[in-house]
Amino acid sequence: MSEKKRIFKILHFRIITVVGISLFFVLSFKADIQVLEGSISGSRMIGLHLTDPFIALEVLLTNHSLPVNLIIGTVTILLFYFIFGGRIFCSWVCPYGLVSEFVNYIHNKMISKHVIKKREINFNKYFFLIFWVILSLITGTLFFEMFNVVGIMSRMIIYGVSFASIFVVLMLIIELFLGRFWCRGICPIGTVYGLLSYISLGKIKWIKGSCTHCNKCITACYDNRILSNVIDNRDNISEILIKNTGCNMCLRCMDSCSSGSFKYENKIKKII
Repeated sequence: MSEKKRIFKILHFRIITVVGISLFFVLSFKADIQVLEGSISGSRMIGLHLTDPFIALEVLLTNHSLPVNLIIGTVTILLFYFIFGGRIFCSWVCPYGLVSEFVNYIHNKMISKHVIKKREINFNKYFFLIFWVILSLITGTLFFEMFNVVGIMSRMIIYGVSFASIFVVLMLIIELFLGRFWCRGICPIGTVYGLLSYISLGKIKWIKGSCTHCNKCITACYDNRILSNVIDNRDNISEILIKNTGCNMCLRCMDSCSSGSFKYENKIKKII
């Protein structure tokens, strides 16, 4: 009973958070409540600018300068995720991440019923980060934004369906058969936040305690490489901080663990 209760609190709270943020964007556009204006890529919350760091990087590379509002927005966002944890954006804010997670659930069901075969497709996320940067430099445009399913889906929810929405649908169909390869490697937004996770104050901690080595956390995690450090060292170490840049802070490991061996820890308490 306690395990089911924990799953409800974390999984459904994530859903409410992602849907709630998108709803604020919609209400600000449709009802002019001016709470959260713009989209996931760039917004203004009660007058405070918020800017995706990768877009800011693209603007800097193409225009060789950054407007003051983009500097303020980028610093604000980086500070927020520095405090709460690197890629927390991917599971708690990004609308595409939530839909992709549901598609991945169907993907795993299809594998278990032998409808499709399991295929391990691993991408070098740093290669794609450099790839998108180089294309922006060559073209002198925000090249990634033409294919950015995160931004496209956010604008689709807020402003309505556009021709670019086709790309989101195609990507989800591909992920239905191949798994979450967009989030695991192609998306530079998650990669940038992943790099921030090395120094961020918020992290997931594994505590040996009553761990039964049931490996439910491995099954729950959407990328088994993320918890490899725990699996490799849990016999010799009493606790481990998850520092893998692929961890998107979805807390599925906490949901799945009946012994309570995982917890979210934030060092800001020590600073305060």
